[in-house]
Amino acid sequence: MGFPENSMGAFRYAIDHGAEALELDCRLSKDGKIVVMHDNTVDRVLKGTGHVKNLRLDEIQRMPYLQCNSASLVHTHRDGSEEVTPEVHDVYKLCKENNVRLFIEAKDLFDSPRTLAKELALFFREHEEEKENTDRHEDKKSNSVYDIACIICFNPLLCYYLRALNPKIITCLLYSECTIQSAVKAGNEDIPILLQNAHISRWMDRFMYDMASQNDILHSLGVSLVGPNVKDVNAEMIDFHDKNNRGVYTWTMNTPSFVSQLQYWKVSYGTDCVFPRLQKRGGVGEGDSKEEVDEYDYPTFEVKM
Repeated sequence: MGFPENSMGAFRYAIDHGAEALELDCRLSKDGKIVVMHDNTVDRVLKGTGHVKNLRLDEIQRMPYLQCNSASLVHTHRDGSEEVTPEVHDVYKLCKENNVRLFIEAKDLFDSPRTLAKELALFFREHEEEKENTDRHEDKKSNSVYDIACIICFNPLLCYYLRALNPKIITCLLYSECTIQSAVKAGNEDIPILLQNAHISRWMDRFMYDMASQNDILHSLGVSLVGPNVKDVNAEMIDFHDKNNRGVYTWTMNTPSFVSQLQYWKVSYGTDCVFPRLQKRGGVGEGDSKEEVDEYDYPTFEVKM
């Protein structure tokens, strides 16, 4: 495919090929815009350098995407204009137009979670008001932003702040056994010096991992979903959260052999692939036509409130 990650081209490609939901990563720019970017710097994906939090949106959007592996790929919109780093608003509008769910991962694990929560809450309020204005002038009501978008993150404080600001926002607490350790290893400069200590980061990861199995804590945070790493998903976990009226969303599911088990458990999942080959109704055949490919079963998104 060769599309830059988190680009509108990549999102459109996924939708065109049957994706029922999109996942993006977001951070705050210097001027408070919610920019779609995975890393804390732009260096890896754009022809430029600098931390997202130290750059204005217009500065980021003046930096073109780096060339990908596909020599024939042209990073342009369908109208021919050059593609730029999107805001969350842009991807949300694409999802709404195509009736696709949106998982918004807030990437600022340690840097100003309260500020990011305020901006995300404002994003929901703006699109809620937009829907109300649209519905006044149209007979058919459109989907609500709360039906389309969900916030996922590794920071429990961000989940808490969001629900405190707007309890209608669906939140999902992501976790794994090595969240902080992996961030330290990757050289994330936003991690406090104390947590960069190997023993302390290991202890904190264990604490956050155990937190995700404590119903009272999850209830106080107001999370509707939990998001374990796919290797940590098991029947006992599914049963526990199901009994407590809480959904499960797992990441990153790139192994087709495990998909059927997740479907059996009715677990939603995220993938870097478009998309894992799933079990076809009536059997799998080589060289399937487009009509035959459309007969594959794909997972559905379900949130238990």
